[in-house]
Amino acid sequence: MRKRILCLGAVAGLAVAACAAEVTPPTVAYDSEPALLEVEPGVQVVGDADDEVFVSGGAYWTRRDGRWWTAPDYRGHWVAADARVVPERIRTYPVGRYRRYRRP
Repeated sequence: MRKRILCLGAVAGLAVAACAAEVTPPTVAYDSEPALLEVEPGVQVVGDADDEVFVSGGAYWTRRDGRWWTAPDYRGHWVAADARVVPERIRTYPVGRYRRYRRP
């Protein structure tokens, strides 16, 4: 399902510019809690998954087509996230680095 969203928000008390865009939220969801593998302290990734899905700070994070998304749990319900609210460690990982990740 395609949704038209309006990106509004405030960061550090400064208004963020509004932007309207056609976006399709990720469809990544799990029926039960997936196996999580620690990639560094405070960051886990769903193991051996086609999509890079991270867990950090009590939230799930993924990126699609250059856009970040967050969800409160493994069931999905993704909402667009401004890159500035994504945990820095996750935001700086090279795209694809943790796709289909298995413990070394």
